[in-house]
Amino acid sequence: MLKPKKLKKGDTVALVGPSSPCTDHSRVDASVKYLESVGFRVKEYPSCRATEGYLSGPDEMRARDINDAFADSTVDGIICQRGGYGTPRIVDMLDYETIKNNPKMLLGFSDITGLIISLYQKAGLVTLHAPMPTTCMVGGFDPYTEKMFYRAIGSSEPLGVFENAEGEKISGMNGGKVRGTFIGGNLSLIAALMGSEYMFDPTGKIIFIEDVEEASYRIDRMLNNMRLAKFFDKCAGIVFGGFSNCNIQNEGEYTTDDLIDQVAAYCKKPILRGLSAGHVLHNGSLPMGIEAELDADNATLTFTESAFTE
Repeated sequence: MLKPKKLKKGDTVALVGPSSPCTDHSRVDASVKYLESVGFRVKEYPSCRATEGYLSGPDEMRARDINDAFADSTVDGIICQRGGYGTPRIVDMLDYETIKNNPKMLLGFSDITGLIISLYQKAGLVTLHAPMPTTCMVGGFDPYTEKMFYRAIGSSEPLGVFENAEGEKISGMNGGKVRGTFIGGNLSLIAALMGSEYMFDPTGKIIFIEDVEEASYRIDRMLNNMRLAKFFDKCAGIVFGGFSNCNIQNEGEYTTDDLIDQVAAYCKKPILRGLSAGHVLHNGSLPMGIEAELDADNATLTFTESAFTE
């Protein structure tokens, strides 16, 4: 695996818009101001203020910004300003050879799962599933999320046991302890890349899954897609994060909790549920592409390998 260096004060970060647009440019301004206030130099790329339909500029622009940020020797890390939709349209336009030769921390979540997975699969790059400026930092950064963010980006040591937010319980299912590469993200994006060359092989992996504002039947459909693709047969274990506003449409339908119970029943692998990560107020940062240990007996997730270098 390619491990980028950790981020520290004085580093230059690229701010890019790979997904949906930020039409309120005052939030882009505020994002730059915030990142500068905590000690980073910020290099803003054109996609941050572009709009084309429901995208932050044309596909070519958004892909070029990511390629240029990796190629730029003055850039130390890459921060995606927001999610939404768009990364599956550009994963086949990225210059993975340049990325391999210039490994840098890329962070984001939600639609950025498309980049997290493709960068892992095609370049072997460790990334960070983490909050983004325009949607999580501007206007008030949740203290737990902020603490976990800076702990993750600034560490060259293994992060150890993941600490859930106070009052939020992680529970184990099926029992057992496994180790494997931790990878995954937003369920909708996992489903979108399924069957393509940009999707990882689930064999021996600990797969993280979360989502937001999806009806139960759609969650059902996507989890069943993973089942049919043998993801749950091949993986080492599963970690479920937040499923905010994933509601039933009619009385008597399966809830998200019901669907997770069903996955546990037919998967029979060690599972954790309730991780404080994803589209939730308390969104802990998760390194992607490194070894972790899932202990369903003690309901713990432990990152046993460092994600970033000095």
